[in-house]
Amino acid sequence: MTKPHWIAATVVAALACSAASAATVSIDVGGPEAVSASCSGEFGAKSAILDCTAALHGLRPERKWEALFYRGHAYFAQGDYAKARQDFDIAIYLKPRYAYTYFWRGKNSEAQGLRVDAIRDYEAAAALEPQFGEAYNASCWAKAVLWQVDAALADCNKAVQLDGKSLNALDSRGNVYFRMANYPAAMTDFNAVLTVKPDFAPSLYVRGLTRLKMGDEAGGKADIEAAKALIPKIADDYAGYGLKP
Repeated sequence: MTKPHWIAATVVAALACSAASAATVSIDVGGPEAVSASCSGEFGAKSAILDCTAALHGLRPERKWEALFYRGHAYFAQGDYAKARQDFDIAIYLKPRYAYTYFWRGKNSEAQGLRVDAIRDYEAAAALEPQFGEAYNASCWAKAVLWQVDAALADCNKAVQLDGKSLNALDSRGNVYFRMANYPAAMTDFNAVLTVKPDFAPSLYVRGLTRLKMGDEAGGKADIEAAKALIPKIADDYAGYGLKP
């Protein structure tokens, strides 16, 4: 199995005709290289959908999955998860061994709260690309939200093993340790994140919860308030994940 190539392709809409046309298309993990800039999202989601649709008529059959991969991202950016799912499904049918399509179909499922479906796709992505740390991290987080803490910890440990500097992986593992009531281990991971990025609100918030559990009421409240200053709705978000003071 080849080592995955990482393509950072965060693209910002250049047109502001409407919210849909100006939606940012962010593909920070994976993505085939041989697709036009407009199809891959350089000019926003609406333009990408139009150009990818046009590209489908001209591409050879063995390359049509590339346009579907990018059009799926554009629909995902617009919040049209049903159309995104359809494109990712067909792209996988046409190119069943491309790990990143599974990963993004998992993200699309998770955005709809379909975490069991998401986990299945993250695991498929990791099986295809064993060095795919983001897939292990995403699987860890989804399993943690479902309180599958032992399986989640195994995935997070793998993600950290692959990239010990990944703030997302350390934050996810801290969340797992918190759910396991291993508060010293959770503190270690959250402190590691916040040493590098002091304004990382997710780690600040759950470190605050951890401090409360450890009896540090002042420190816990300070972390929680700092996180709320950065993301006002963070308490509601984490309550939805089953975590609250």
